[in-house]
Amino acid sequence: MNILIIMLYATLFLSQPLSYTGNKHSTTYQPTKKEKKLIAAIQSGKIKTVHKLIMQDPSLLEKRTKGKTPLLWAAEYGELSIIALLQDKGANIHTVDMKQENALMLAADKGHTTVCQYLINEGIDINAQSIFGHTALIAAAYEGYTSICQLLLDHKADISLRDDRNHDAYDYAAERRKQVTTDKVKNYENIMRLLLEMQKQSDQPPLNLLNL
Repeated sequence: MNILIIMLYATLFLSQPLSYTGNKHSTTYQPTKKEKKLIAAIQSGKIKTVHKLIMQDPSLLEKRTKGKTPLLWAAEYGELSIIALLQDKGANIHTVDMKQENALMLAADKGHTTVCQYLINEGIDINAQSIFGHTALIAAAYEGYTSICQLLLDHKADISLRDDRNHDAYDYAAERRKQVTTDKVKNYENIMRLLLEMQKQSDQPPLNLLNL
């Protein structure tokens, strides 16, 4: 009888919707009209609208939509002027989303070189890792953004960091090189070369060099 009761409670518990406690919203959280308007303005690069909304309601700076603050959305969309505005109004440049991705990771993943440079200059953690172990360098290497990889390496990005699959940036560049069409092969080859050169010049541990 006790076993049946325990099984019933377990079934009821597991059937409940998943919630994310890190940003105090469940995964089914519906943003307000103001929040939607703010994110839309960021996506469109409408800095005057962003400024107006923040002045009307400063609490929007820390509101999270899909786990991301306005500054994180601005980094993902590559809106440098909006990032600077939000930072000037008090937004935390070091904030992370529900996957522990910071603004640099989001910008690197989308190929926003100028934003990456700005964030690095502002002192963001260049070697921060997400809950999956991904770094900005891994993101850039995976997407084939040679200039961002070079930028990160110039600022001492750790090439030895590995994700939860035990893969480093070189592994992903090598893996993607086999998957892409000929027009992007050169990008991945250049990234692999950069990483190998950096490894030779530094005291960092050897790259995985996995045959993926």
